[in-house]
Formats: sequence, C-alpha cells, structure tokens
Amino acid sequence: MARSYLEEAEQDMAREKITQEDREKFAEFLFEMDDVLEEFIEEASQAGYDLDYSLESLDRLEEYWLAVSPRVEDPVRLMNRMARYYGEVFRLNFGGKWRLSDRNPRHMYYGYPVIYGFIEKNPEFEFCPLFQFQVFAAKQTRGLLRSVLDVVYPPSLRPHNPPQN
Repeated sequence: MARSYLEEAEQDMAREKITQEDREKFAEFLFEMDDVLEEFIEEASQAGYDLDYSLESLDRLEEYWLAVSPRVEDPVRLMNRMARYYGEVFRLNFGGKWRLSDRNPRHMYYGYPVIYGFIEKNPEFEFCPLFQFQVFAAKQTRGLLRSVLDVVYPPSLRPHNPPQN
C-alpha cells in the first residue's frame, strides 16, 4: 500500500528534527559569543579594520573579508566569526534575539542560528547572518551586507530610536 504525502512528509520531518546535540551547540554558540567577537574585533583592529558594531562598520567587515579570505588558513572559521559579527550588528541596531531556527524543517534557515523578534508586526520573521554572509562571500560584492539589511528590514519599518541592548 502506498503511503500518503502526509505520511511521507511526517517521516521526513522526524528525520530532520533538531537534536539535543544541536541545541547544546547553539547554547555554546551563545555562551562564547562575547569572547569570540572580542578576539575577532581585536584581530581585525590589528589588521587595520575598525569594527564598532555600527552599520557603517559592515563596509569595513566586507573589506576585511576581501583582503584576508584568499590567504587565511581556515576561511570557514573566519566566515563564521564574521557572520556572528554581522548578526550582532543587526541585533544591536535593530533589536531581536538569537535562536536556533527550529520551526519548520523545510525552511532554508532550519538548524541555523537566526535573529527574530525585530519586526513588531511579524515577530517570527527570521534573519540568518550566516546564510547572508555566505552569499556575500560567494558574490564578493561590496555593499551587499548593508543592502541586504535594507531588504530584510526596510528603513521605513525601523523604529526611529534604535534599541538599547
């Protein structure tokens, strides 16, 4: 007897559930955030790139990636650190909180750290800094990180006063 679409979908979803190990890795991701970013910002500063969590610093973040990624030993580690920074710039300027995207196994951000809760009218909307930074790294288009923010969270929807975190 053939299984129904719903039965197949439920079986697929069961295989794709977020595990306790995934949740523990995410908890570690949050726990080490400040230390990882402090070290990363210091390394960037020593290389001549001032990263101060402003929206303007995203241009310097891009320049830093373009300058060092071709010769860095571990580009994935660098990308992950830059994506963390990108996420914190977003969160500190627009609000929201980090979470592990776990609502829908078919969603493109499923299993990734995301920021949510920054749009009052749609608090479940998610922004995934790692995904967006990967797009920038692939395209290497200057200005992309800031332009993505204008698409994800248009200036017309932003509060006049940034959140105080």
